[in-house]
Amino acid sequence: MKNREPQPQLLALDALLERFGGDWNFLRNLAGIFRDECLDLIDQLRESRGNFSRDEIRATAHALKGAAANLSAPELQEEAQGLEDAAQSADIEGIPARIDACLKAWARLSPLLNRIEKSPSREDL
Repeated sequence: MKNREPQPQLLALDALLERFGGDWNFLRNLAGIFRDECLDLIDQLRESRGNFSRDEIRATAHALKGAAANLSAPELQEEAQGLEDAAQSADIEGIPARIDACLKAWARLSPLLNRIEKSPSREDL
């Protein structure tokens, strides 16, 4: 039997729904807004991989971290925090790996956001 690492939590859906009084339609709308805003930030990170300014990456990571925190997306929040820390501490060699980690976290979260936005109820998710 292989030891498997626990999967990171993509979205604290119960906590998020509770925060919004159980309003699934509000959450559906929020998921779409969050996705659209994060797509811009993710595009900025992709563009910065080869030619980056630490200050720009730190600011983008900070914005992504805040957005992820607001949507209770702990994995993306944690990865964005790591990128922000790397940029703040001038860890030039670590920044590309941290960008990749953010992109991977986004790639795992994005399909869930799409499903939420399209699901008429939580039970349909």
